[in-house]
Amino acid sequence: MQALVLNGSPHRARGPTGQLAAALASGMVDAGASVETVNAYDVNVGGCLGCFTCWTHTPGVCAARDDMDKVIASVKQADILILATPVYCDGMTGRLKLIVDRMIPIVHGATELRDGHMRHLRRASTKLQTIALVSACGFVERDNFDPLISHVQGFAKHMGCVYAGGLTLPGGLISSHVETIRQAAREAGTELARSGVIPPRLQEAMFGHSCTQADAVETLNRYCDNPPAWPAAEKQRP
Repeated sequence: MQALVLNGSPHRARGPTGQLAAALASGMVDAGASVETVNAYDVNVGGCLGCFTCWTHTPGVCAARDDMDKVIASVKQADILILATPVYCDGMTGRLKLIVDRMIPIVHGATELRDGHMRHLRRASTKLQTIALVSACGFVERDNFDPLISHVQGFAKHMGCVYAGGLTLPGGLISSHVETIRQAAREAGTELARSGVIPPRLQEAMFGHSCTQADAVETLNRYCDNPPAWPAAEKQRP
């Protein structure tokens, strides 16, 4: 079993999403899976040009030459793809979306009717069978994840993959139950590697640990009113 984590957080492993994804990956390794993590902010990937060269003139190969070649190679070898992203404007981060858009070489331009819906055919060179989601949001209400979940579910269906479920953590890690959350994420990773799905009970385990709405509002407002010092090195865009 090979898994690929695409971490779309600009904070890499330091942020709540990265920590949650790392715990999930640890559980998958415990179950015998091989896990590779690619940070979206550490690769040079431009946007899709919409030229469809990968469907017409160089089947399966993108016309743009950048780090997406390496990412595509990892995607093709993975049995399970985990998309990890904080909620940005009701969706995934822009860097992760660039990578997702550039995945079209792994399907054919040709289409078929599948369950009464037009779908692209997946190329035989791709092992990918399952897609899962890991996400954290600063807001504490569960419905903040709904647009992102719908997007990832649609992407999985379009790619001919099973949506394995997601770990969606409201309130980030503003919680006194951090270790409980991490342990549930590790267990979810073990189950994902063994059965190909994240059991509903472990998806639900992410909820109920964050602070109240009032405390979250106070914490975020206090952060904005008195932001921490910003080291010069942090000012440099990746």
